[in-house]
Formats: sequence, structure tokens, C-alpha cells
Amino acid sequence: MTSRGETSGHTQRLRRGDLGILMRTGYYRTMEYVQARLEQLGFDDVRPAHMAIFQNLGPEGARIGELAERAKLTNQSVGYLVDYLEEHGYVERRPDPTNRRATLVCFTERGWDEADACAKILDQLDEELTQRMGAERLEQLQALLAEATAALQASKLALPAPRGRPQVPTSGRMRSGSSACSRGDRLPRRLVARGVRMPAGGVGGPVGAAEERVAHRRAR
Repeated sequence: MTSRGETSGHTQRLRRGDLGILMRTGYYRTMEYVQARLEQLGFDDVRPAHMAIFQNLGPEGARIGELAERAKLTNQSVGYLVDYLEEHGYVERRPDPTNRRATLVCFTERGWDEADACAKILDQLDEELTQRMGAERLEQLQALLAEATAALQASKLALPAPRGRPQVPTSGRMRSGSSACSRGDRLPRRLVARGVRMPAGGVGGPVGAAEERVAHRRAR
């Protein structure tokens, strides 16, 4: 290793364990856990990349642009993912009752079945982690992660806006009002509030172009 490599702050952080990397690795381990069990339940045509749709689609449905904003992906990337899920029977496009020119992406019955299966899988993961770590330590970890996420979001919003482009905070909230989708009151709480969801603009952060290309390859 070069002398620069030995003294690099980057190298030192890698050796002692970077918080961001640990959080990201935990997310991917969770995804692997969920993916393996979904395949056992017959949802073997769902790829990890598609979780960007499942994690951000509520009972009232959402437009492509809304899903893209929540998932921190481009409209084109989300369109690819939605097309795949529509072809495989997990979602469908419906007219937006509030705007005739707009279209909503909604879960089909199979889509809700997959979402409910994810909720049960995450319940199992909670039980396993509780056995391994203890209920109190697990609750502390969840509280600390939530606090860290809020702190990261506050830090992001505190940055000065780029010149000529005002910074507008996004909440990632789902629209309220009449629902265009069936089974709307059955969105799994854990899938949305805990589970494998990455908070919009928080820990997950923006997804770069390289990650989007990986998402496309995995979705094929």
C-alpha cells in the first residue's frame, strides 16, 4: 500500500467501520433476508430493485413522478420498474379520479399479497433479532437509527441552496383523499413505517446513476 493510502482518512474510516456503510450493509442484509423468503412463498419474480415501488406505494396509489420522488429515482427508472411489475401482475395503472389526464399506479390483489407477505417476513425478522439481541437493545437500536435519520435530514436541510435553485424540503408524504385502489386500508404498517423502507432523503439518500443502472439490470 502506498504511503498516501496508509495515512488516508478514507482508509482509516474503512478500517474502523463507517456508520454510513454499516447502515447501508444492514439494509442490504434485510433485503437479502426478505428476498429469500419471498422466493420460498412463490414471489420469485420480484427483484430487490422492485422494493423501491413496494416500499413507496400506498393504498391510494401514486403517480410515476410521486414514486420517483419518494424513491429518489428518475421518472424513467421508476417507469421501467412499474412496467415490469405490471407485466407480472403486481400493479396496474388506473385513471386518477382527481385529474383525468393523470394515471395512478395501484396494487393488484397479487401486489397486496406480496406486500402482506413482506409484512409477515419482517415480523419474523423482528422475532429473530429480538432473540439474538434482546428486546431492549433492539428497541434502543431502532430509536437511535430514527434519531440519526432525523439528524441527517436536518443537516441536509441546513445546507445552503445551490445558487439559482431554491431548496424545497420534501416530506415524501402520500396524498390523502379518496382512494382509487382496492384493499387500501390493508397497507402493512411495518412495510411502510419500519421494514426495509429507506426514508426519502434520509439515510438512503439520493440514488446515483450507477445504482439506477444496477436496478435496471436486476429488474430484467
